[in-house]
This record gives sequence, structure tokens and C-alpha cells, in this order.
Amino acid sequence: MFDFGAQGGRDMWGRHVPAALSLPASSVLVREQEREHGPGVAAVTKRYRELVDVAHTEDGPLTFAWRGSTYRVMAVLGHWREDAAYWAGGGIDVPQRDLWRVEARNGTALRSCSGSGGVRDGVYELVCENDTWRLDRVWD
Repeated sequence: MFDFGAQGGRDMWGRHVPAALSLPASSVLVREQEREHGPGVAAVTKRYRELVDVAHTEDGPLTFAWRGSTYRVMAVLGHWREDAAYWAGGGIDVPQRDLWRVEARNGTALRSCSGSGGVRDGVYELVCENDTWRLDRVWD
């Protein structure tokens, strides 16, 4: 795992990378991560890049449907815009896109072997490009 600290870090090309989880200290996810891995340890992401249906306003996503479950956005953790100028000089044609890092809950009760239930919380990165939404990353 990587620990970029509160300010984030730089990738191999020298670009700024935001902190892995910029969650409020009161967040359930922060408390779970610290219990499992210790304070300040970043979570691991998985890349999906799958299309999702998103209900949203101008202020960001409200809910999204992914793999048969509907997720309710609990908090917007970050929002930024990438456009062709961001990638200038790289020889890559990139249309403008908005990226949203959100904390979301699917509200589906989970059953363990002991019969206890719960809901699944997570951190998700949603991308909107040309009015098409996709789920880009999920944090463990």
C-alpha cells in the first residue's frame, strides 16, 4: 500500500496525485481503514471503467446503478475536470471529462455466516464524458 499523506503525492510523470482517501475523520470508511491497516495508510483501488446509470444535479451525482445495485451518494469527496490542455504535449486526444470521487452506500443487507447483516459503503470514482457516465475506480 502507498501512503501519500494528507497532501497526496506525485506520480511517475511528476503530476500531482490527490490523497488516496480524503475523507472526513468521522467517516465510517476512515475508521474501518484505520482499524484494519493503521492510521494514515492508503487503500488500494481497482479499475473497472464500466458504464453506469447516474441520477445527478449540477452539484454532482446523487445515485448510481452498477452491477444490479443502486448506490446512494453519501458525500462528494472531490470533483475535478480534465480537458485536452491537461494532457497537452502528450500526443493524446482527450475530450473534456468531469471526475467525481464519492462515498456511497448500496443499502443492500449483507449476510455473513453468523447471520449478521449490514450495508456496503465504499469510495467510488465516477467519470462523466459527453453525458455518458462510467464507474472508473473503487477503493478497497
